[in-house]
Amino acid sequence: MMKNFRKALLTAILLLSACMAGGETAGAVNWYWVESSADYSLYIDTDTVKRNNGYVKVWSKYTYSDGHFDMVQYLFNTGYQRSAIMNAATYDKDGNQTSVFTPSVNNYKWDPVIPGSAIGDIYALL
Repeated sequence: MMKNFRKALLTAILLLSACMAGGETAGAVNWYWVESSADYSLYIDTDTVKRNNGYVKVWSKYTYSDGHFDMVQYLFNTGYQRSAIMNAATYDKDGNQTSVFTPSVNNYKWDPVIPGSAIGDIYALL
């Protein structure tokens, strides 16, 4: 029930954002909380959700208690319920990039979307 509510709320936010913006705004960030654990908090940027022919891509942000954070761009194949990382970067607490990961399109590692996992929770919102 809570996932249906969150999905409906995200849809409403996306529609409202699209109506208000009148188009895509470069550099806009709209972090939407997905979940938290003892180790991290997870957000998605609703302004970066893009759908195309059974694929959805979105940027996510994992924040940690020591202040560092990870930015991960996921690509979801909705037909096969699989996910791949398109881009990822780690930043220190001051916002300095400490590592980056960008595989070529041919080297995406497609993993199943596991219900109840962090990626599964992102997928459920999309």
